[in-house]
Amino acid sequence: QHYYTEKNKVSPITALLATGGILIGIGFIALVSSFWSTFSIPFKFFILFASTLTLFTSGFIVEKRYFKTGRSLWYAGSLAFGASVFFIQSFFQPFYFEPYNVLLIVTGLLPLLYFLKDRLITTVLLLF
Repeated sequence: QHYYTEKNKVSPITALLATGGILIGIGFIALVSSFWSTFSIPFKFFILFASTLTLFTSGFIVEKRYFKTGRSLWYAGSLAFGASVFFIQSFFQPFYFEPYNVLLIVTGLLPLLYFLKDRLITTVLLLF
């Protein structure tokens, strides 16, 4: 009898951590958008830059010891990066959707895609 284990099988823990990372990213978007009009423009830039940088840096550091948790932080950072692009665009043209923002997000996340070689981010970027 020949038994083998499938290496690319998604475990419940992986799914839970990926969902947690996505929910952290959505929570970031909800928090910033609910108080967006009360912040000054320099503080808005600081929040967007610092949160995106913090999520990416913590994902890089945590991934060495806890791989799946690090990946969920990378996912949250990707969502924060995408939200930051749309929020910064709203500084200049409020109430206007620019379709090139999606292209900017995909182009900005391509180096991350190359670095991580992750299927989830690849699939999401290919859908755009």
